Amino acid sequence: MPNDAGPLRQGPGVVRANDPPVVARRLIVPRPSALGQGGMCEGPEKHARGPVAASILTQVLAALPFADQVEIELIAARLPTAIDFAMCVPAQNEEHFLPATLNAMLAALRRSGGRGAIVLLINNSADRSFTVAHDVLRASDCGFLVASAALHADIADAPHARRLALDIGAWLSPHGVLLTTDADTLVDPDWVSVNLGHVRGGTDLVCGAVSIDPQEYAALPAPVRHCGAVEAAYAKHLEQCWQSWTAGTAPGFQIAAMGASLALTAARYRAVGGMPVPPVAEDKALAALARRHGWSIKLADDVKVETSGRLIARAAGGMGDALRSRATDDDPFCDEQLVPLALLRRLADIWNALPDDFANGLANGIANGIANCGERYARLQDAIARDPALQHRRMRLSQVVAELSSSDERPASENRLSGARA
Repeated sequence: MPNDAGPLRQGPGVVRANDPPVVARRLIVPRPSALGQGGMCEGPEKHARGPVAASILTQVLAALPFADQVEIELIAARLPTAIDFAMCVPAQNEEHFLPATLNAMLAALRRSGGRGAIVLLINNSADRSFTVAHDVLRASDCGFLVASAALHADIADAPHARRLALDIGAWLSPHGVLLTTDADTLVDPDWVSVNLGHVRGGTDLVCGAVSIDPQEYAALPAPVRHCGAVEAAYAKHLEQCWQSWTAGTAPGFQIAAMGASLALTAARYRAVGGMPVPPVAEDKALAALARRHGWSIKLADDVKVETSGRLIARAAGGMGDALRSRATDDDPFCDEQLVPLALLRRLADIWNALPDDFANGLANGIANGIANCGERYARLQDAIARDPALQHRRMRLSQVVAELSSSDERPASENRLSGARA
């Protein structure tokens, strides 16, 4: 492949564009003719240092959904020979946030005492994100892989960027743990160690507690804070009704999963084919997939991150987009997991009519009935998919307020992100 890029930054373990295998400014990986229906590539058993990063990217980009869809522009890496966990982050035009974000991640990595690496996937960026990130990571004593990529228009969104970062992480640590957060988010110093503790204790998917920076939250326009408070009150009421109407036999109606803090093993990640890539809300799609497979999901209040409350969105459909909509729209859309109470009651009736697999699982000695409860949840989702009457349009604020008016619930201000409940 011709090399028109010249060498990248010099330094220990940094991949240069003229090192074998060659990584030029426009590395296009063709679709292999023998590729099957898709899914992610299986990770290798062992990894070496240095230029292996280019080889890993070549393997990842050969699989769907990335074949013929991604051009790697720049790459730098310093990788240990063994990695117990990978911290995977997508970023787009984040040169101002990245130093604080990466330093928080480095502190958490060091405190964990484990062998970890940071995977930073900078996508479709026009700023100095790559240079800024590489300078921070190169000055550290930790493993890293940072790549700048151009995702083609069909996949140039946040879900695909997170998927690519996690796919790379799964290759780096095929028998380890994958953690993901956002580029404008500060993880707690214990973020890695507490996540690892939950995973090693048997949790399949760890969903951390995400809050907005208190000063930024206080500065948000009043309509934004009002919408969040209404959402939180209605989400609480929905969950109470759901648990009452299903007599406590169902898992939580809403899934508390946010991309700013998720953790799972690479093996689990591969088992479900990688991160789902819907237009938005890939985090909740992953949690729904986990439920269908009977995974244990922990809503871990001791896994803490703090994210920005900016109104300028980097990714369409992301949190910044939602906050801006709530600041400017007279009747903004609310969290996609909220449904009218009448529909919730119908869904509860369907759940109650399904076989009581949780009890059957206990009777058959299946731990906590988890596997069969997942089958029952899958049947509920299949019923929803078959019947348009069970599918709802995203609720607007006025509709949520109207639903709340018939209950005793009253919104209370809080800066914990709503739309993610048990």
